[in-house]
Amino acid sequence: MTTVCQDHWDRMRRAIDDRGLGALVPDSGELAREVVARELAGERSIDTFDPLMNAFFMIMSKTLEYFGPWVLAAADEHRSGCLLCFMNEKHEHECKGCDLPTVKAFDHWIDKAADASKAEWLKRAEAP
Repeated sequence: MTTVCQDHWDRMRRAIDDRGLGALVPDSGELAREVVARELAGERSIDTFDPLMNAFFMIMSKTLEYFGPWVLAAADEHRSGCLLCFMNEKHEHECKGCDLPTVKAFDHWIDKAADASKAEWLKRAEAP
């Protein structure tokens, strides 16, 4: 199963904290699974919003959108098992010139996903 390494997870958590959403992150993995399950079952509310998992799923979604499902399998095979580490390393060694930095090209997705999580929280908080 594709995941992120501890360093990237910690950076995602800090990005969520920096946006004032840290208190919304469930205290345990078990509680996080329950919240995600309720969300997937169609219960979309402020009570089922986990900004950290939301950011993670946004990164997964963008990865699929830009690169397709092959990258998830390849990331699983990567020495770290981390999606972001895999994409950063692949970009560093294979990019022939683009607007992204050569090193850690996809780490900026963490801040983008955290910003999107904040926007989603604000949207849900305003909903009737």
